[in-house]
Amino acid sequence: MDDFRNFRMAIYNNDVVKLETYFNFPFDDKGKSILVLCNLTDNDWAERKKQFDNPDLFYKSDLAKYYKNIFPEIFTTLLLKIKSDQLFSKQHLQTKTIEDINGAYQLFADYSEVENTLTLNFAIRNNFKDENGDYVSEGEHNIIYLFKIVNDKRLILVRVDLAG
Repeated sequence: MDDFRNFRMAIYNNDVVKLETYFNFPFDDKGKSILVLCNLTDNDWAERKKQFDNPDLFYKSDLAKYYKNIFPEIFTTLLLKIKSDQLFSKQHLQTKTIEDINGAYQLFADYSEVENTLTLNFAIRNNFKDENGDYVSEGEHNIIYLFKIVNDKRLILVRVDLAG
């Protein structure tokens, strides 16, 4: 619970050094999505291939450069609304939906005591409507962050998945 609070504050305070403690570098993202969130260009990939033996891994220098892409501002806003004591007692919480001109956003948090995991599911809905005024699902997606809880006290990001 304390480390979850620390994680929230690290993101809120843009504390990259603290955020580094939630990764094992180089980070081998089994979901293969973290680099997608970085929006790397062809030139970025060419540089990575020169710089790293394995450009498909996520490095500490990547976190410093791209953490705002991985944990966007609206995610931070929603994350701060998740109360740690409630999350760990109820094991599931969801925020109210926040809307802006670009879409609607919601965060689902799930704690599994059995699996020793914390899952943060950042749901993003577009604001596109059809001719009848109904929302169109194309463009809806989720960013799912899976953390392992190590020694019942420390969070380590093990996977990032994109869905939708």
